[in-house]
Amino acid sequence: MKAVLIFSLLLIVSVAHSQTGKGSYYLKKSKDFLEQKKLKQAEQYADSLLLNALQSHRLDSAMMAYLWLSSVNEAREDYESQLHNFKMVLVYRDSIESIKKENDLEETRLLFASEKESHNKQLNFLRDEIKNLYISANETYINTVIIFVALLLLIGVATIYLLRKKNQAQRQVREANLELKVMHSFRERLAGVMTSTLKNSLTSFENLTQSMAAQIPRLSKEDSVQFLRNLNATAADLKVDISNVVEWTNHQADAKSFHPEVLECRALAQNAIDRFQTALTSKNISAELFMPEGQRVYADQKMMDIVLDNLISNAIHFTPPGGTITFFSGRKDGLVTMGLRDTGVGISPENLAGLFNENPSSNSKKQKDKNGFGLMLTRGLIERNGGQFYAESELDKGSNFYFSLPENKF
Repeated sequence: MKAVLIFSLLLIVSVAHSQTGKGSYYLKKSKDFLEQKKLKQAEQYADSLLLNALQSHRLDSAMMAYLWLSSVNEAREDYESQLHNFKMVLVYRDSIESIKKENDLEETRLLFASEKESHNKQLNFLRDEIKNLYISANETYINTVIIFVALLLLIGVATIYLLRKKNQAQRQVREANLELKVMHSFRERLAGVMTSTLKNSLTSFENLTQSMAAQIPRLSKEDSVQFLRNLNATAADLKVDISNVVEWTNHQADAKSFHPEVLECRALAQNAIDRFQTALTSKNISAELFMPEGQRVYADQKMMDIVLDNLISNAIHFTPPGGTITFFSGRKDGLVTMGLRDTGVGISPENLAGLFNENPSSNSKKQKDKNGFGLMLTRGLIERNGGQFYAESELDKGSNFYFSLPENKF
């Protein structure tokens, strides 16, 4: 029987080592093929990596396999599969965190039980000692009173200590349950954000590619160029939406690092224009800069790039061909105001009043519009940098979006 048990343990260790070796091999082969731009082979080995991870029944291995498969999907421009695999990463991450919370709760319960048993033993020991003292001092009444008082005091102290330990354990359990509820709520909000924000962009991208595929045999060179420009502009919108979802997730979880520095306003705006130059050219929209040289703000550059990307993306989306987008800035009392003005369709007063909805999964009309979620994220990033965000608009006369930021370290 002992020999059979030892053989079984050796077999389990051997299988686990084999699974790990296979996973490393599949990952290396997939990376090699990806570097060689052999995307189909890279995806096949990535699928093998995922299957191996699932067979090993390790949640962390499965999460990393889905994450790598998502990267391969991105390289293959299979964004639907990438989104699915990214969702699976979040599911496995939540499962790992839930298991960790449950383990922590179990450790707390075991610790409380151990402490209680230890103190019961101490209490029994003290009771025995008091009993011995009582027997040895039975000749006098004073000794009896002293022993009785000591017994009451010791029992009282032990009881208070146990009650404190019990309350502490109960508080830890309540805090853990609260964290689980917060995580569950955040997961539901994230699912709502991804559905409401990405669905329209993905649908537009899909419709455009289907239309292009159906009309390719009949398209002229000029029409093909225009289709490609529209496809690029739609892809740029989708990229901004995906970036918004990721940044909103980080912002909600407070996981995004914050590194403010002195930034040159005109350079920030020019870089944003360069990133969207294809979309501007496609719609024949001109971009103008009315920003003095040397004007600076103190803010996080990555966050400012996201802010300006959202503003220019919305402006391009809602400005008809031949329109104009203008970046401007000014300084007063240690604050610098940056903004963007477009000649687009504008926003009605009722939609403008409720533009910054804090519930990203809302089904309201403004949330269905492109600018709702992006502008909500924009306001949050501006406020995190110590500034304020404003919007002015009128139907058929365009919109103004501007924000103030500190000129120096706040």
